[in-house]
Amino acid sequence: MQAQYQHEKLESVLRERTSALEISNLDWAKAFFNNAPSAKLALLTSNSMASVGVTETSVGLKPFVDLLQLNVPGLWVLMQDWLHNFYAADYTVTAFAERSKLPLGASFLTRQGHVISKTRVRFYAFDSE
Repeated sequence: MQAQYQHEKLESVLRERTSALEISNLDWAKAFFNNAPSAKLALLTSNSMASVGVTETSVGLKPFVDLLQLNVPGLWVLMQDWLHNFYAADYTVTAFAERSKLPLGASFLTRQGHVISKTRVRFYAFDSE
């Protein structure tokens, strides 16, 4: 997969998650619910106790996570969680034509980073700096 294609698609889906702060134990985040921060805050852990699972996929769809080449087990678990129900579509026309094949709650990611589901379309654009 071309690096630019992969980057745009990942940014399109992961947006806020890419600025998350890593903590070693996600249970520590419970303390924030009593006195929530006044700014947006996202926390993550790559020390997940969740194992790499097998997910059921619709016939003929390419799970986007399968296109990634990751050698860090913790990162692989994160990507499986964050990209669950996202499928690769090389072309927008293909994504629209195959929407009926999507499982409930799933979306296609197009080559340009657009997100297309059965009921919505989200156009991708680079965030302004």
